[in-house]
Amino acid sequence: MKNEVEGKMKKAIALLLAIVMSVTALTGCTVRQKETAEKSGESAATESGQSTTGKSGTPTTNILEDGRTQVTGVSKANIQSLYPFGGPADDSNPWKWQAYEFLFIYNPELGKLESQIAKDYNVSEDGLEYEISIYDYVYDSAGNHITAEDVVFCMQTAFETGNFTNLGMNNMESIEATGDYTVKMKFSNFIIGAFEFIMEYIPIVSQKAYEESGDEMATDPVSTSPYKVTNFVSGSSITMEKRDDYWQTDDSLLCTYSQANVDVINLQCIAEISQRKVALQSGTVDVAPLDTESAVAMKSEGYSEFVVNWPHIQYFQLSKDNNSPFSDENFRKAVLCAIDRDGLIEAVYGEYAEKAVLGIRIAEDFDEAWLDETYPYEYDVEKAKEYLTASGYGEGTKIRIVFQADDVRKKIAEILQAYLSQIGIAAEVVSEEPGIYADTQRTPANYDLTITQKYGLYSSKIYNSLFDTRNYSSGTTLMGLKDDNLQALVEVACAAKTNSAETADDVRNYVTEYALVGPLCWLAEPYVIPADSVITELVCWDGGLPVYGACSYDWEK
Repeated sequence: MKNEVEGKMKKAIALLLAIVMSVTALTGCTVRQKETAEKSGESAATESGQSTTGKSGTPTTNILEDGRTQVTGVSKANIQSLYPFGGPADDSNPWKWQAYEFLFIYNPELGKLESQIAKDYNVSEDGLEYEISIYDYVYDSAGNHITAEDVVFCMQTAFETGNFTNLGMNNMESIEATGDYTVKMKFSNFIIGAFEFIMEYIPIVSQKAYEESGDEMATDPVSTSPYKVTNFVSGSSITMEKRDDYWQTDDSLLCTYSQANVDVINLQCIAEISQRKVALQSGTVDVAPLDTESAVAMKSEGYSEFVVNWPHIQYFQLSKDNNSPFSDENFRKAVLCAIDRDGLIEAVYGEYAEKAVLGIRIAEDFDEAWLDETYPYEYDVEKAKEYLTASGYGEGTKIRIVFQADDVRKKIAEILQAYLSQIGIAAEVVSEEPGIYADTQRTPANYDLTITQKYGLYSSKIYNSLFDTRNYSSGTTLMGLKDDNLQALVEVACAAKTNSAETADDVRNYVTEYALVGPLCWLAEPYVIPADSVITELVCWDGGLPVYGACSYDWEK
């Protein structure tokens, strides 16, 4: 039986690669210690006048002329703004947890929220009211004293943007300062994991500094972070330098993610994987997130890697807009049956991904028995054609596959395009920049299928984000669906007293029965470094992005 399965897999992958080649034809952790070479062109300079990074292809050094240390990482997104309340768009915030601070941040190693600006909190028995105390000696880089009024301002501003609705923020009924350093936050409904998300996603800044900035801190953040942004070139690079007046001087109270173990942090915006690889090989960057093919190739050349895991799932989000073919249940099932997830994962991610069921595997409300179930929409072209016929949509039906600009997701989209062509569906592949895509993902009329991912500490928080109509002013789910039966199941799974693997399973079974989304994989990401890297430990916040100030280094290398 095993040989039979392996044989089928090899044939499927071979077919997949052949199809992808055809479609392509049609559609066309530290730098090796080097002396800084003579630079061609202009380099990015910091406020202190010390050159820290060169243009692409120019080697850097980890020890500056003045003796300070520096590290250079990569942002996969072309960061256009440092606006603090932009929301949790995929891949677009690798700078955020370094340039800003939050009330708390969830530490997966400790399994709990870790204090940053907040000191502690108390919660009512029904989980609807939170009393939060902040430290009374928090100051930003401009000397502004952070008080409870600033916390209220930031929460209200974030709420008004609408960018944090899928975190459960729409359920925030009120927030008020109850003292100079105490805040009361009240929710209309308890959503499992919502409090934790709000605590670690919404930066706390001075209202005075924000209003005086002139551009809502889009280019020059003033924050309480141990680092200050000293140079920002939109879409190109960010430089952050360690402050010598950071407010938290008690090491016993220092948050893991507020450490400042390096003096200068540079982030280069490099969207294309091939260019990240070149930057790593040339010594322009110290560490880079790469795709499977590049990571495996570079490891064979002697490079090392950090493999980053975090609680998330990558999935296919299917529009329920009335004008989309995906509003039809049989059409959704046809598409899911047309996709060979095993072949896709092997071709794109290899050893760095595992085929997923709809849930967060490390969460308390996940049942390992789910892994033994047979997914009803596994790869079956004939079954896919039967569903397509039942849907009333024939060959030549056109759909739009939309994704955030990224080489890996582009590859996935092209593979999907090839698979769907086998059953007569003509898919247009559309790549969008992060800011545009963030709006598209929330607007079902703007896509038919999108390749995306959700992060959460609970499986039910994922269900809440995707399916809970309480999060959206439209009165529908994120994908435009109105289903009272699903809503009732989600509310039970997300409630404090009834959240469990069993109630989460009720949601999962319902979603699966009606093919409302398509789970793809749980993904780990390789961050590749030279063998002699000064980075000895890569520390990431629980969303999977490195926090370079908190990493460990050996500056003697």
